[in-house]
Amino acid sequence: MLCGALMAPLTAMANSCPYFCSESIASDYDFAMTIDNMEESIREGINESVKIVKPVYDSRVRSYLRTYIELQPRYTEEMIGRAEIYFPLFEKYLEAYNMPTDLKYMAIVESGLRPLATSPVGAAGMWQFMRPTGRQFGLRITQYIDERRDPEKSTEAAVKYLKQLYERFGSWELAMAGYNAGPGRVNSAIRRSGTNDYWELQRYLPRETRSYVPGFIAANYLFNHYTKHKLVPKRPHSDLLNTSVVRIYEGMSFTDINSATGVKMSTLRILNPMYSRRYIPQSVIGYQLQLPTMAAAILMAHLGIKEEDLSKYTETLLPVITGADLAFKEQTVMRNYRVKSGDNLYRIAQANACSVNDLMRWNHLNSSNLRIHQRLNIQVTERVAVYPDITSRKMDPIATLPSLFEIGITLPEFKVTHPSTCYKPTRRLELPENAIVLKRRMSVADAIRLNSEDTTSDVTKASFKRAMPGYVVVLED
Repeated sequence: MLCGALMAPLTAMANSCPYFCSESIASDYDFAMTIDNMEESIREGINESVKIVKPVYDSRVRSYLRTYIELQPRYTEEMIGRAEIYFPLFEKYLEAYNMPTDLKYMAIVESGLRPLATSPVGAAGMWQFMRPTGRQFGLRITQYIDERRDPEKSTEAAVKYLKQLYERFGSWELAMAGYNAGPGRVNSAIRRSGTNDYWELQRYLPRETRSYVPGFIAANYLFNHYTKHKLVPKRPHSDLLNTSVVRIYEGMSFTDINSATGVKMSTLRILNPMYSRRYIPQSVIGYQLQLPTMAAAILMAHLGIKEEDLSKYTETLLPVITGADLAFKEQTVMRNYRVKSGDNLYRIAQANACSVNDLMRWNHLNSSNLRIHQRLNIQVTERVAVYPDITSRKMDPIATLPSLFEIGITLPEFKVTHPSTCYKPTRRLELPENAIVLKRRMSVADAIRLNSEDTTSDVTKASFKRAMPGYVVVLED
């Protein structure tokens, strides 16, 4: 396992990051206080927040923090923003395996929270699995699918691997070193040094691995104290936050999905990084596709899925979309393409429905000669969905409702049962007194809390996917 993110220049990482449309990264970011003027405060912050490894503040930690805070602050703000997408997922699996949740900061060192990250030696995904290690922990790597890039599956695999390493070495420093360099090299360092104290044996580890734990310490400090350094997280677009998972059984390309739903190709790639060729192969058991919630409902309508059959395709609560709700607009965007061995302008032009002259004009080329890994801009026209404004529809519980699913919740465990009853638009509903109709986008837990005097920790800690306005929540006695 090799680290593929912060061991490379952060500028290159940020330039290749497709998650946000931000301004170019500047090295002259204006901060009132620099790292050098905050040494004591940083030491105190590290002692306060770093729990599972020795809270060391040395030149390597300082170098990481200088890059994060002074040299690449805009990239750092985007990276902190991405934590809103991925940290809940990391914490779910770490808690499930009784592991410290602080281990989530390892993904910062590995990839900067980028599922599409690839190291020069071929490690891939947020957790930077090499192919053999990925397969060892159950990740499929085929012509069409690379589960090393699947946030959910790669996270569970990484947690299993870390648990195994900790049980083997007995310290998180050595487990992290083993994750980065491999357990064999850690064993060798232990034999050569005659100790199992990471800070004593680290000189026998590869140079990159010697910086790994300091990188973890810096990431831990950064995410707990970024406000001290005037960093403002860039929140991801709502399409990356409010999502639903549907199951696809027939072969379908990202282009097909874009045409049906209007979701941008870049968004599809971010939400579904495991599909290497932007194509979901046919499968009897189905493959998961993550989409913005409204787009998932639109896709189900496009595929002609009946309401009574939705449970085969998704466990998520979806509003039912009719043909009258669907609207699209066309948008021209530039897509980035990396030249591969055997490529030429004619072949690339054919694959992207453009001409050689178009490629030369878009990329200011004077000749048709290309080099491997060269990046080309390709202009494409995408359909972008104009989502229906179902939030403006009247949601009086005794009035006519759009087609909505009833959610069953059993107190006090707060477990969402499978969607059951589907209300028809023409049907007037007589709801029980303990029913809640969501007036705005909110979690079920928030709805319960806002409609009840019960403010116990059980309610406030409940966690559910956010539901669309109009969903009916029935609280069972």
